[in-house]
Amino acid sequence: MGAPVEGKGQRSLGIWRALQHRPNAPRGSPGLVHLHQVKTPIPRFACGFALTKSPGADGPGANGGGATERWVVAAALPSIRQLLSQGIRCQGLKNSSRTCPKTETSMTQSTRLPIRPLPSAAVQLSALIGGLALAASSAQALEAHPGDAVAPPPGMGLVGLYAIHTDLGPLRVQGQTVEGPKARADVGLLRLFYATRLGNVQINPQMVIPFGRVAGQGTLAGLESASGIGDVSLLASVMLVQDAASRSSVYLMPGVTFKTGAYEPLKLSLGENRNKFVLQLGGQTGLGKDWIVDGYLDLTAYGDNDRNAAGALSQKPLLTLQSFLRYALAPGSELAFGLRHFTGAETSLAGVAQHDGQSRTSFLLNGSHWLSDGKTQLMFNWGRDLNTENGFKATSNFELRAIRLF
Repeated sequence: MGAPVEGKGQRSLGIWRALQHRPNAPRGSPGLVHLHQVKTPIPRFACGFALTKSPGADGPGANGGGATERWVVAAALPSIRQLLSQGIRCQGLKNSSRTCPKTETSMTQSTRLPIRPLPSAAVQLSALIGGLALAASSAQALEAHPGDAVAPPPGMGLVGLYAIHTDLGPLRVQGQTVEGPKARADVGLLRLFYATRLGNVQINPQMVIPFGRVAGQGTLAGLESASGIGDVSLLASVMLVQDAASRSSVYLMPGVTFKTGAYEPLKLSLGENRNKFVLQLGGQTGLGKDWIVDGYLDLTAYGDNDRNAAGALSQKPLLTLQSFLRYALAPGSELAFGLRHFTGAETSLAGVAQHDGQSRTSFLLNGSHWLSDGKTQLMFNWGRDLNTENGFKATSNFELRAIRLF
């Protein structure tokens, strides 16, 4: 994340790992490195921190190497909790040319430590905004709901309108909770669906158009909110199994999300400036008279974002597992509960792995009802994250959906 200090043989450690690295420090010692009690003022840039090391010229090192290691520290904060809760406080940051205010702190040191702070808030802001994009992006359009494995008969169309409110925050980074950064996403989805047949196989092409607003809260309140249309998805589900007697069905759905939404590197955006490729396998089967179990497996592959402020962003695939158990309260009315689990999606910036693979498990409560006309269904969905690692925790996710068959 931070550029190394000029000099041969030096290497950057990356901010997330750097703040946990304390070479040769006895257990319980404060700060990043173990130092003698000589205090020296050190500039701290609120949104930029880096730690590098390089070979020195002072003779054999303590670890048996040919030279000692010189640690270059840009801040003396003992944990990433302090980094984000104290550092990400840049209010009204509207463009990449503005930097965070310079303040003074102190640390103990035994030798003089040269300092190279990051040039601006771009690296930290881009990491946080990227996390928000993954948590509140149009990927929600591909999250399955109870009953999604059942398709209308060929020749019938469907229009779906979704309203989704999500509260994001706190932030979880490498096992620590950071309370400051938060956000609120109010997203709508328009889903257009048509069932047709190709030979003996039913195929259901569809389009998902996201729109809405995302706003920062807490220590991100100074960021300008984003509103408009997000990245549009085109998908087509292929029905592999349809058995009305056992209430069983299985489908395979490939899809592509195109980078159609507006994107700004250092602002909240509904677009991600990259294409995404999704493959979803889903199905359901009846259990006795009144119960149905659903299961869905998704794999999302990401294109690169070459406009990311901290360097070209690459991301490994994201794997999603979803399962629901439904109970028929009455004809046309169901209550369901389920779990979603997300894992993967580790990022790289300018070719450097960030070691920030995500893991998130969510609980969901769902209810649905078909109106008496048999063509209109209303659904609600509420959920929250039970466990989150390396990402924004969704403390509440509330969704309303209306679909109409024609």
